[in-house]
Amino acid sequence: MGRKRTKIGWLYDKARMDRLQDLEAGQLWRYLGNHRVYRCPADPQPDFGDPDAVTNRPYNTRMITSYCMNGSVCRYGGAPFLTDRRQWRTHLVSEFKVDDVIFWEPWEGTASIGWWWDGSNFPHEGVTWRHFSRATIACADGHVERITTTNYYWLANTAPRPNRLWNTPRAAGGLR
Repeated sequence: MGRKRTKIGWLYDKARMDRLQDLEAGQLWRYLGNHRVYRCPADPQPDFGDPDAVTNRPYNTRMITSYCMNGSVCRYGGAPFLTDRRQWRTHLVSEFKVDDVIFWEPWEGTASIGWWWDGSNFPHEGVTWRHFSRATIACADGHVERITTTNYYWLANTAPRPNRLWNTPRAAGGLR
C-alpha cells in the first residue's frame, strides 16, 4: 500500500489564508491546537479590525503566523513553478538531515515585495530582525536554536551550494 497523498499544507487548507480559523485545517493543528503557538510572543498580532491590514494584504499568512516553512520541503513549488499542484512533490521530515532548517521567522517585509503569502519561503527571502540580530530556527529533528542574522544571511546567500537552509533532499545542488 502506497503512502497517502494529501494537499493540505502545514499551515492551512483553504482558499483564504489570512484568518485564524484557517489554521485549524492545516497539518500541524491536531498537534498544536492553539492559535497562539503560531505567533512569536514578540511579534504583535495584526489588527484584524484595521481595514488596511486586511485590504492591502489579502490572503497573506502574515496575518495568522510569525513563521514560515522552508520551501525545500515542497521543492520550492516545483521547477519551474508548476501550476498543476498535483505535480508538486513534498518531502518527509525523515529525508532531511537532523540540523536542516525547516522553520524560521521570516522578514516582516511588505506584501508588495512578494513573500509572506503562502506559508513557505526561499531562504534568501529573509529572516526577522526583531530578536536583536538573532533569529529562531527549527530543525528537522525538532530542536530549536538561535542563529545570528549574519550567519543566516551568509547561509541564505551561498546558493546553489547545499547547506542547512538550501537542503532539498536528493536534489542536485540542494535546490530542486
